[in-house]
This record gives sequence, C-alpha cells and structure tokens, in this order.
Amino acid sequence: MSLALTFLQQAPSPDQVKEQLEMLIHPIMRHGRDNISFLYSLDAFDWAIIIIYFTILALLAILGRKAMEGVGAVRAAATADVEFWKGPINALKAEHEWFKKEAQHLMELLTLPVLQLVASGFNFLVVVITGKPHFNLPFRSLDQVLHSTPIFHTGKTSTVEGGAS
Repeated sequence: MSLALTFLQQAPSPDQVKEQLEMLIHPIMRHGRDNISFLYSLDAFDWAIIIIYFTILALLAILGRKAMEGVGAVRAAATADVEFWKGPINALKAEHEWFKKEAQHLMELLTLPVLQLVASGFNFLVVVITGKPHFNLPFRSLDQVLHSTPIFHTGKTSTVEGGAS
C-alpha cells in the first residue's frame, strides 16, 4: 500500500505532463525539417530538380518505345538475339512433342489390358444376346478403341488398323 502511495505522490500533475509534451512537439510543428517526412523541408530548387529529373525519365521512356531511323545495327542485333533463341525454343517444342507421344504410349500400356478384359466381357454378353460381337479383339491402340466405340468418338482423322467396321 505504501508503494502505491509513493507512486501517486511522485506522479506529475496533468499541467506538468502538458508542458513537457508541448516542449517535445513544438519544434516538430514549427520546423518542417524536424517533421516525420523530409518532403516538407524541400525548397523550390529541390522541387525543380525533381520535376526536371522525372520529366526527362518520362520522355526517355516514350522515345524508347518508338522506332528510331538510322539504327540498323540495333535491329540486326535484335534479330541475332531472336535467331539465337529459335534453336533452344524449337528443341524445347520437340521435347514437348516427344513427351506427349510417350505419355500416350504409357497410357496405352496401362489401359489396354483393362479395356481388353472389359471389352471381352461386354462382347460375351452381346454375343449371347444378339449373336454377333460388338468389338473386334484384340485392341492394338487407344485410337482403335476410340474409333470402334461411337460414344467415345473424338473426331480425329487418323487411320486405324484392324478396327471394327
């Protein structure tokens, strides 16, 4: 209890707190250079330099977008850059096509055995009911499966060997 009374007796009065805050805040409010932002302390010369600098940058950006005449060396260098990148881009496209073909082949390897079993079971039921098979087995590729089944017809115009009529 005595500790609380000690703090209360030593606490400054509200007028003293107000005076101390005014002493701290008054220079900041009076001088712009003491403010939080340095922009308040820039004079007219500083503002003129900043405006000229950014105007020049904007003009250079606009002029840089327009084609300037008489600069054939620059265009030749740009064409050489394009030619330099054509080889790697074409190689990347070729690898992409190779991956697509390999993925198609892997899909055939994974799905054809399952499709053979399902098609043979379905053919057995169709032969029992109608007397003729629906599929010509064995399937050789996924394209043959897709072309022999009208439900899954994709509109591709590739040739199918040994498919159903």
